[in-house]
Amino acid sequence: MRNEEDRGSFEGNETLDRHKWMDFEEDEVLDEGDSLEEDKTSDGVDDFMNNVSESLSSQIKKELGDFSETEEFETEDLDDTVKPKKSSKKRVLIITGCILGSLLLIIGLFGKKIMYNLAARFIHNQIENVEPTPSPIPTPILTPTPTPEIENNENPPDSEISEPPEVLLPRQEDYVMTCLLFGIEEIYGARNTDSMMLAAINTKDKTVKLASIMRDSYVQLPGHRPCKLNAVYAMGEDRAQGAALLVQAIEELYKIKIDAYASVNFESFEDIVDLLGGVTIELTKTERDYLNTTNYISNPANRRVVAGVQTLNGNQVVGYCRVRYVPTLGGAADDYGRTLRQRRVLNAIFEKYKSKGFFELISIANTCLSYITSNLTVDQISKGLEMVIENGITSLDSSRFPVEGTFYDCGTTPYNGLKYTLVCTNPIENTSQMYQFIFGDTEEEAIEKSKRYYEDTAQTNEP
Repeated sequence: MRNEEDRGSFEGNETLDRHKWMDFEEDEVLDEGDSLEEDKTSDGVDDFMNNVSESLSSQIKKELGDFSETEEFETEDLDDTVKPKKSSKKRVLIITGCILGSLLLIIGLFGKKIMYNLAARFIHNQIENVEPTPSPIPTPILTPTPTPEIENNENPPDSEISEPPEVLLPRQEDYVMTCLLFGIEEIYGARNTDSMMLAAINTKDKTVKLASIMRDSYVQLPGHRPCKLNAVYAMGEDRAQGAALLVQAIEELYKIKIDAYASVNFESFEDIVDLLGGVTIELTKTERDYLNTTNYISNPANRRVVAGVQTLNGNQVVGYCRVRYVPTLGGAADDYGRTLRQRRVLNAIFEKYKSKGFFELISIANTCLSYITSNLTVDQISKGLEMVIENGITSLDSSRFPVEGTFYDCGTTPYNGLKYTLVCTNPIENTSQMYQFIFGDTEEEAIEKSKRYYEDTAQTNEP
């Protein structure tokens, strides 16, 4: 029997610092004295202004042509010296001012978008990009339409012909951007995704949402055998198709559009944590004993954790995230406890990032990004950066799905051949809760929107 998750142990918002990316050039320092420094600085300024002048002159000539050829410069007499009139100099200054003003205007209007795009390209170039592999098209959800009774098999009049049913796509809103985050456990040839979280940027609530999705959720994709959610990825012929199938499964479970995905394997996750210098986690005595006496911490040398608050390294953190057979703080056990542990680790990583200096963060990010596999495009990354920065989003909300009262655990009694799987019994309520969390709907709005995908009597998969 699964224990109920202790929501109180993970209440409140976690904050994320946003960091601005910029180029840095270290100033040169002279030991020769103030006068020499001033001369050097003055020379540098003169050189800079000369370069700017030459550059602007070149641009002006391209636009206006060579002054010598268009008689813009006049001579006062016929000697060997050619002297421009003050009016010509004034004209050049005006043109230069116009060019500079135009450049400033362009930077003001488009500078931020340019910076977002540059940062997005940097991130995109660092991660491992995977082009989507064709995958089965999701079965559209049709709204049932009553068919009128026809007597004597006669053709009905046009007014009685029922309209085709409405095709409903997974819900998507302009103010929300979603990305599926999952960890791949590649042990002894297996490719299970025991960690799955739906991350969403919500500009209306000005919050990042993080929804843990339980690995034992029952799913059945068209053309595939019934399975637990964590086994869907392995059904793909390659990584791209496996990720596409996993996205499809979660979209059908929760009727929500997923814009992109990002994944990391457990070994890489260890390295990411170690680059941060470990993260702070609190363990119970039961968790301590379990981790020190099992192989969840794969390296025996690291099986030396203690009860209480401490810094865990990458190998210890991965072991902690995998635990499901003993309760965590607050009493949550089984997969409830595991998803809670994973959210605590993610929050600890965010907190550790906040403690790092700017240039250290750049170095860490540059390495960490190489561990990530994703189908995020440059435009999507740029949009995400803009949504977070322009809206001042600094808070993180977390939850777990499916929610209480919407499923049952079949235990040792197989459901379609599967044991210990979570079977949804109230899809309307489950989808409604997801909409309230991700989109910020009221309860009434969420129920109304979720009902569109189901019949009013849709209480399926009853035990």
